[in-house]
Amino acid sequence: MHFDGSLVAMITSYKDNNEPSIISTGELIEHLSLRVDYLSSHLAQITQADYLHSVYQFIWHLDQQIASGTAEHFSMAIPLELNAIATGGTLAIGALILKELTVYLVKYPFKKKKLDTL
Repeated sequence: MHFDGSLVAMITSYKDNNEPSIISTGELIEHLSLRVDYLSSHLAQITQADYLHSVYQFIWHLDQQIASGTAEHFSMAIPLELNAIATGGTLAIGALILKELTVYLVKYPFKKKKLDTL
C-alpha cells in the first residue's frame, strides 16, 4: 500500500531507517522473502517433474534444515498413493538384495575352503 506493492522498496526503506528495530524488521522481511523464493523453487522442482526426477531431486538436493524440521514435526501416516507404495517396495527389495549379496560375499570364501579340505 505504501510502496506501490514493491516488497524490495519496502525492505530498502526499512533498512535505510535510523531506528534499529525498523532496520532489523527490514532484514527479517528480506530473509523471509529470500526463504520463500528458495522454498518455492525447490517445491517447483519436485512437483513439476515426472516422479523419478522428483525422487532424484529429493535425494540429491536434500536441504538439511528442511529435513531436520520435517523429522522434528513428522507424524506417522500411511501413504496411499501408488507412487509412494512403489517407491517403498522398490527400496525394500533393493535393501534385501543388497543384504543377501553382502551375506553371500562374506560366506563365499569360507565355503570354498571347506570344499578344498574334503
